[in-house]
Amino acid sequence: MVFSNGVPKFSKNYHKFWSIPYGQVMGYANVLYNREKLPWHENIKDKPSEIRCFKFIAKPTPTATERPFYFCIFNKRVDWNGKREYISPSHAMYVNDNWVAAINMKLHSYTLELFQEKLRRTVGSINCNAHIMEPIKFEIRLRVFI
Repeated sequence: MVFSNGVPKFSKNYHKFWSIPYGQVMGYANVLYNREKLPWHENIKDKPSEIRCFKFIAKPTPTATERPFYFCIFNKRVDWNGKREYISPSHAMYVNDNWVAAINMKLHSYTLELFQEKLRRTVGSINCNAHIMEPIKFEIRLRVFI
């Protein structure tokens, strides 16, 4: 995953802030609303609503311990010039859900390929409830029930 300023890569104003390999992300991304409270240690007036935020857990470096990363959506996607075109909370919730779905599908594709490779190399029998089977079971659910 690459986190940038949102400007296209071919632009001279493109800036990459942070990049994290999918292998360092633990689990999947989750929206915060109706699930948990956003931890906030600053001025309470500046605290964003949980409707605007999502999180995922990752290791910033391969040797670091895992920690949560929170992202909150305030501006329109095309607000590249910093005009602060804010979006409504309901629109932010919709955008938030789409971001989480997109991130989770990319993470799922990565983990599915990783665990299929592990399954190919497994010698002997494997239990259906094994941890290695979770992405494969999820893929079957996606293809059969949707």
